[in-house]
Amino acid sequence: MLTTYQRLMDMAKVTRRGIVTYDNRSQDELVRQLQAEVEALRRRVQELMGERPEEAASVARRPTR
Repeated sequence: MLTTYQRLMDMAKVTRRGIVTYDNRSQDELVRQLQAEVEALRRRVQELMGERPEEAASVARRPTR
């Protein structure tokens, strides 16, 4: 019980207005979503490299959040 509570507290996110939110999706679902986002970004970088190599290189070097 304590580990579940601790996991919920660790996953809490506070919005700018001070509201606490939780993402109750499973870890597997979150990982699948992130992998899909990464693949979409990789495809976009490949498209940019095909159009303008210098622009695609600058996009690929940008730091992630």
